[in-house]
Amino acid sequence: MSEKQVIIGITGTNGAGKGTVVEFLMKELGFKHYSARGLLTKMLNEQGKELSRTNMNVTANKLRADNHPAIIAELLVKDAEKDGGHAVIESIRTPGEANLLRKFKNFRLLAVNANSKVRYDRVVTRGSSTDKIPYEQFVAEEEREMTSTDPNKQNISKCFEMADDIIDNNGTPEELREKLNEYVKKLNLAPAAADTPAAAAPAAAATGSYVCHCGKTGYKIKGAPKMAAYCHCITCRQYGGVANVAVYNDADVEYTETTKENLIDYKSAENKWRRHCKNCGCWVNNWSPAMGFIAPLLGIKWNDDGAIPHPQFHIWTGEKGESQIHDDLTQFEGWPQ
Repeated sequence: MSEKQVIIGITGTNGAGKGTVVEFLMKELGFKHYSARGLLTKMLNEQGKELSRTNMNVTANKLRADNHPAIIAELLVKDAEKDGGHAVIESIRTPGEANLLRKFKNFRLLAVNANSKVRYDRVVTRGSSTDKIPYEQFVAEEEREMTSTDPNKQNISKCFEMADDIIDNNGTPEELREKLNEYVKKLNLAPAAADTPAAAAPAAAATGSYVCHCGKTGYKIKGAPKMAAYCHCITCRQYGGVANVAVYNDADVEYTETTKENLIDYKSAENKWRRHCKNCGCWVNNWSPAMGFIAPLLGIKWNDDGAIPHPQFHIWTGEKGESQIHDDLTQFEGWPQ
């Protein structure tokens, strides 16, 4: 593990907002996501069992009993070490898991909480297969998970005691974002060694042009992109399936004369905008001050003056849903470091 690699373990009650915190760390800071829920879901699917909260707990407890109390965290952190880069592990449920992760120099345990009624309303709205239960059952299941003398079973209250920081999430999404911004300031993050775009085969250089369906927006591109990738993020998929995207320096892109007056900017994340034509609705490009100009590769007509850039890896695979990947390109659960 790189000495600069930061690992944040997330603990918290059901519906407290752990997933929202993870999404923030991934989208804003490029953390890679490693999920205990994802690991257990895969195991239950392989066993042909229902994806219920009870089955997940039983499977997790058996996995710990058959191995050791920190086995789930150990499996996830091995993947994080192999991949490199800053990592967020969701979620830490036992003191054994927290103690194992304490061995790493830059580990921080972050707890997220909110009152039970607020959390229940959130999980009902979330509506996953494990959340379709009455409030009384929600409270009863949580009580079983809060304390235990068995080291192989969940003990969330002890994890809260061990946490380096606790975030109260009873308020609005905006209030949570403010708290997270304050939290990350304290981390003083430095870039971590990782498999990065520079480690992949360099993207090819060619000139090309994009014109939307109605012709009122477009641009010309020159030179090699900083990176090219298949993007699996939820917003790209909502725009029209997995996107082939390339990131360019702003200086390498020249808009056509009528483009800017016909663009509509949609702020899809903090410091990131998606741009589309206000007349025909075509997706024109994305832009952010941190990443630069992000072009949809399949919408570009390439000239014969160089090799067409092709995706070098997959990004945001942590949000890919049920889609399958059928190649051997490197996969990043978030934005590459």
